[in-house]
Amino acid sequence: MKKWAPGPRRLAPSGVARLSRMKDVEPDKWQRRFLSLTDEISGWSKDPSRGVGAVIVSPSRQIIASGFNGLPRGLEDTPDRLQRPVKYDLTVHAELNAIIQCARNGVSPIGCTIYSSFSPCVQCAIAISQCGIKQVVTYALDQDDERWVESISKAVTVFEETGIEYHQFNRLADPMNA
Repeated sequence: MKKWAPGPRRLAPSGVARLSRMKDVEPDKWQRRFLSLTDEISGWSKDPSRGVGAVIVSPSRQIIASGFNGLPRGLEDTPDRLQRPVKYDLTVHAELNAIIQCARNGVSPIGCTIYSSFSPCVQCAIAISQCGIKQVVTYALDQDDERWVESISKAVTVFEETGIEYHQFNRLADPMNA
């Protein structure tokens, strides 16, 4: 059984530094546009500490689904459910919400790209791999995101080993005009 121990392809204690070395130089025009859209969609989340948005885009650049992090349909958004640690058990992540939207609408994400305003966690990476998405585009972690490094490191391993392209960029002040 393979363990998630630090190694040459895993994150050591300075995980943010390793993920930073993986950054692509600069997003192209379409990547900037879709990342900007994820920022807009993240504002729809009611999460008081981190809204996340995601869009799934076809190879012809058609948006086929979007999602944001939030409670499941029909579950009341009470203040206690939006706080740690309860929200961790109840929240549907933006990436998974977008994948579910594809299923609800009868649209296949196979061969598509998912853009996310925050690097996908390992569980979302597994869902991304299983549904046939071929590319992930996201922002690089900030230094204050250290608590997510382990999960994102595992996600990167999933992407690497399943052949999914993974691109991360520095967050731009004005992504549309960069």
